[in-house]
Amino acid sequence: MTWFLSALWAGGEEIGLQNVPLDTAINTLARQTGHNFVLSPNSVSGLDAEGNSISRPAITFQGETTAADLLAKLLKDNGLVMVDDPVTTVARIAFTNEPTRKADAALLAGDTNAPIQVLNFVDVPLDVALEEIAGRSGALKVVVDSQLAAPPVTADNQLVVPPQVSVRWEKITARQALLALAVNYDLAITPDKQTGGWRVKKR
Repeated sequence: MTWFLSALWAGGEEIGLQNVPLDTAINTLARQTGHNFVLSPNSVSGLDAEGNSISRPAITFQGETTAADLLAKLLKDNGLVMVDDPVTTVARIAFTNEPTRKADAALLAGDTNAPIQVLNFVDVPLDVALEEIAGRSGALKVVVDSQLAAPPVTADNQLVVPPQVSVRWEKITARQALLALAVNYDLAITPDKQTGGWRVKKR
């Protein structure tokens, strides 16, 4: 697996990809475009939106283009789309036929915390990522349901590996980050009327 990018002119690059996994190529290109983004669980699981196994191609490309143009081509060729969310500032990359999810802007009311300059997770369990972000939420009390740490079990009693979070986000508040993960992993955030905080749990 090889990857290189070298600037040739304003707005254009010589980009080389040799047998690069699709999710790695998308991650690298999307970061080059300056997006805060997250890949939906289905888009990196080897399953399509209906849960059927699919073959994920290794990407090979060499030529003069821009990261944005090559990213758009890879997404289109593989039935994926990047959907911006102005509430969280985190775009979601998902299959075109996955349900569109939006964050509830009302949950950001009163968010006075300064943005986190860089939030970086590499293969971190979802519950650990949520707890880490919750710890940065200042006065907001966040309770993460313990069930999020338990591996789910299929109908035939097979354990499913919990989601692993790999993101690098810039200039995002803790509330926005929590909302972005909740949207991507289909979690429920419920305001706690007694404490004024949030409860994060499975739907």
